[in-house]
Order: sequence, then structure tokens, then C-alpha cells
Amino acid sequence: MSYLYRACAVALSVIGIMVVLLATQATGKVVGQHLHYRFSDTAFRHRPSKRRHHQRRQAKLPRDYAAWSRVASCESGGWQVLGGAYPDPVGITDTNYLDFGGKPLPAGPVSLRERVEVIKVADRLIRHYGIAIPDQYGCAGW
Repeated sequence: MSYLYRACAVALSVIGIMVVLLATQATGKVVGQHLHYRFSDTAFRHRPSKRRHHQRRQAKLPRDYAAWSRVASCESGGWQVLGGAYPDPVGITDTNYLDFGGKPLPAGPVSLRERVEVIKVADRLIRHYGIAIPDQYGCAGW
């Protein structure tokens, strides 16, 4: 019996469970003895998985995202590129857009990450010219 108790205690200590054993004396009386087994702090540290979790980081929205969304809704019917002379959804000409660091976007819907980039370019443009964000109270030309 003592071999069985030792084997159980060792097996359970390996998986980190507190083991409570009742030891039986030779006379047949049950005496409660608590044996505490726990992990060694250094033996079983958490190791990060080698498998990479592909989590997409969501782009942090600029403070003026709502204002530029109103511009996009006036200029192109929402966050989409219509093509032609405007390579962005907020109605900046291709020359200005490229001069202020923008990269032309393909025609179609614009992703959240691309929206953030468009807003950065548009913020540089309005800061340079000292103007406010247009189209805040209805659609009007720049």
C-alpha cells in the first residue's frame, strides 16, 4: 500500500494538484495527513506557443474620423474610390494627394487601414493650407 500511495503522490504532484492522502496505520485507524505537492516555480514556467496567432491589429481611428467620413460621403458617396482624377475618397486631386504623401488607391471600397492613411494625407493638406475640414454642414466644393 505504501508503494501505491507514493506512486499516486508523485503522479499527482507532477500535474500540480494538491494531494490529500489518508494514511492508514497498521492498526486500521485512518489518520488524515495532508501532503502538499506543487510545481517548482522554475520547472514548469509558461512557454509561449511557437505557433503564431495571426491577429489583425485594428487601426486606431484619428480624432477627426467622423468629420472626414462626412467629407467622403459628400465626395464619393462613402468610403470608396470612384477613380478618375481623384485617387482617394475625400476628393483631393491626384497631384495634391501624391504631393502630400498619398499612394493612389484602386477604385472600389476603402479598408479601415486605408481610411486612416487617407485621413493622414488630408490632415497634412489642410494644415499646409490653413483651412478647416470641408463639407461639415452639407456638401460643398473645396
